[in-house]
Amino acid sequence: MISNNNNNDQEDQYHSIKLKSYESRYRLMAQSTEAIGSGEFDDLFKNTRFFFLTFFVPLFPLLWFFIFQLMIPDVIQKRKLSREREREKNSQNNFLSIKII
Repeated sequence: MISNNNNNDQEDQYHSIKLKSYESRYRLMAQSTEAIGSGEFDDLFKNTRFFFLTFFVPLFPLLWFFIFQLMIPDVIQKRKLSREREREKNSQNNFLSIKII
Protein backbone atom coordinates (compact mmCIF):
# COMPACT_ATOMS: atom_id res chain seq x y z
CA MET A 1 0.00 0.00 0.00
CA ILE A 2 2.83 2.35 0.81
CA SER A 3 4.59 1.64 -2.49
CA ASN A 4 1.36 2.37 -4.34
CA ASN A 5 1.12 5.79 -2.71
CA ASN A 6 4.75 6.44 -3.54
CA ASN A 7 4.09 5.49 -7.17
CA ASN A 8 1.06 7.79 -7.29
CA ASP A 9 3.15 10.63 -5.86
CA GLN A 10 5.76 10.11 -8.56
CA GLU A 11 3.07 10.13 -11.25
CA ASP A 12 1.54 13.29 -9.80
CA GLN A 13 4.96 14.92 -9.71
CA TYR A 14 5.63 13.88 -13.32
CA HIS A 15 2.27 15.25 -14.50
CA SER A 16 2.75 18.50 -12.62
CA ILE A 17 6.18 18.99 -14.22
CA LYS A 18 4.72 18.21 -17.63
CA LEU A 19 1.84 20.63 -17.02
CA LYS A 20 4.27 23.37 -16.00
CA SER A 21 6.30 22.84 -19.15
CA TYR A 22 3.15 23.10 -21.28
CA GLU A 23 2.11 26.24 -19.43
CA SER A 24 5.47 27.89 -19.99
CA ARG A 25 5.46 26.86 -23.66
CA TYR A 26 2.00 28.35 -24.26
CA ARG A 27 2.94 31.46 -22.31
CA LEU A 28 5.94 31.95 -24.62
CA MET A 29 3.75 31.37 -27.68
CA ALA A 30 1.24 33.92 -26.43
CA GLN A 31 3.98 36.46 -25.83
CA SER A 32 5.42 35.96 -29.29
CA THR A 33 2.02 36.39 -30.95
CA GLU A 34 1.40 39.52 -28.92
CA ALA A 35 4.75 40.89 -30.07
CA ILE A 36 3.97 40.09 -33.70
CA GLY A 37 0.54 41.69 -33.43
CA SER A 38 1.98 44.80 -31.82
CA GLY A 39 4.05 45.63 -34.88
CA GLU A 40 7.39 44.85 -33.30
CA PHE A 41 8.34 42.46 -36.10
CA ASP A 42 6.80 44.34 -39.02
CA ASP A 43 10.19 45.57 -40.20
CA LEU A 44 11.54 42.03 -40.08
CA PHE A 45 8.68 40.76 -42.24
CA LYS A 46 9.09 43.61 -44.69
CA ASN A 47 12.80 42.87 -44.95
CA THR A 48 12.25 39.15 -45.53
CA ARG A 49 9.60 39.88 -48.15
CA PHE A 50 11.99 42.26 -49.87
CA PHE A 51 14.81 39.72 -49.68
CA PHE A 52 12.60 36.95 -51.10
CA LEU A 53 11.27 39.11 -53.94
CA THR A 54 14.65 40.49 -54.93
CA PHE A 55 16.81 37.40 -54.66
CA PHE A 56 14.76 34.23 -54.91
CA VAL A 57 12.05 35.13 -57.41
CA PRO A 58 14.53 36.06 -60.17
CA LEU A 59 16.23 32.71 -59.61
CA PHE A 60 13.10 30.69 -60.42
CA PRO A 61 13.32 31.16 -64.22
CA LEU A 62 17.00 30.30 -64.04
CA LEU A 63 16.15 27.17 -62.10
CA TRP A 64 13.49 26.16 -64.63
CA PHE A 65 15.91 26.85 -67.46
CA PHE A 66 18.54 24.68 -65.83
CA ILE A 67 16.15 21.80 -65.23
CA PHE A 68 14.29 21.77 -68.54
CA GLN A 69 16.88 23.06 -70.96
CA LEU A 70 20.05 21.55 -69.58
CA MET A 71 19.23 18.48 -67.54
CA ILE A 72 16.35 16.85 -69.41
CA PRO A 73 17.94 16.97 -72.89
CA ASP A 74 21.07 15.44 -71.39
CA VAL A 75 19.02 12.60 -69.97
CA ILE A 76 17.25 12.15 -73.33
CA GLN A 77 20.60 12.11 -75.14
CA LYS A 78 21.98 9.48 -72.76
CA ARG A 79 18.90 7.33 -73.33
CA LYS A 80 19.31 7.64 -77.09
CA LEU A 81 22.95 6.62 -76.87
CA SER A 82 22.15 3.63 -74.69
CA ARG A 83 19.41 2.55 -77.15
CA GLU A 84 21.83 2.85 -80.05
CA ARG A 85 24.42 0.76 -78.23
CA GLU A 86 21.78 -1.83 -77.44
CA ARG A 87 20.74 -1.95 -81.12
CA GLU A 88 24.37 -2.34 -82.20
CA LYS A 89 24.84 -5.24 -79.80
CA ASN A 90 21.65 -6.87 -81.01
CA SER A 91 22.60 -6.42 -84.65
CA GLN A 92 26.06 -7.87 -84.04
CA ASN A 93 24.53 -10.82 -82.23
CA ASN A 94 22.06 -11.38 -85.05
CA PHE A 95 24.79 -11.15 -87.65
CA LEU A 96 26.95 -13.65 -85.79
CA SER A 97 24.06 -16.03 -85.33
CA ILE A 98 23.26 -15.87 -89.04
CA LYS A 99 26.91 -16.35 -89.93
CA ILE A 100 27.24 -19.38 -87.67
CA ILE A 101 24.19 -21.03 -89.13
